[in-house]
Amino acid sequence: MNRSILIVICDFLLVSLLAFSTVDINKVSDEGTPRNVKIDFATNQVESGKDLAAVMRLALDEERRTRDQLMGELTRARETATRQQSVLSDRDKQVQTFQQELQARDQQAQRLQQELQTRDQQAQNLQRDLQSREQQLQNSQKELRAREQQAQRLQQAQAGLEQQYAAAQINIANLNQQVQSSATESLLS
Repeated sequence: MNRSILIVICDFLLVSLLAFSTVDINKVSDEGTPRNVKIDFATNQVESGKDLAAVMRLALDEERRTRDQLMGELTRARETATRQQSVLSDRDKQVQTFQQELQARDQQAQRLQQELQTRDQQAQNLQRDLQSREQQLQNSQKELRAREQQAQRLQQAQAGLEQQYAAAQINIANLNQQVQSSATESLLS
């Protein structure tokens, strides 16, 4: 049942009880006096009707005030709900935007992670290449040292051969002199 209808019914019942109880109160208070029932009753009825109308007007006015107050509260509640709904929709949009940004950043992080892994692999390959080239360089340096040593030995051998050649030339010259001197001696003898 609607609250306003319930209030009107309760007010009506209350006013009715008051109207009928005033008649009884008048009878109790006037026991010693002669009773003129028709006059008192008619006066009470007119007054109870006026009282009833006044009470009904007061109840109606109060009900109108209550209804106006409730309408104001309802309007404020609707405005508040509308504001809250707009705030919630704005927040939902912000949340969606943040989620999209988060997804984009996650994808970017995954791409960067993959790129980092690729670069790590490239760095490892370059490190292996560098190690192999360093090994080749060391081998080349060893070969160069061996060749330098061999060249030094050959130079020493060549120097020795040159000394032997020079000594042989000297021996040949000495032998030629001896042969000439022997030949001259033989001719002379």
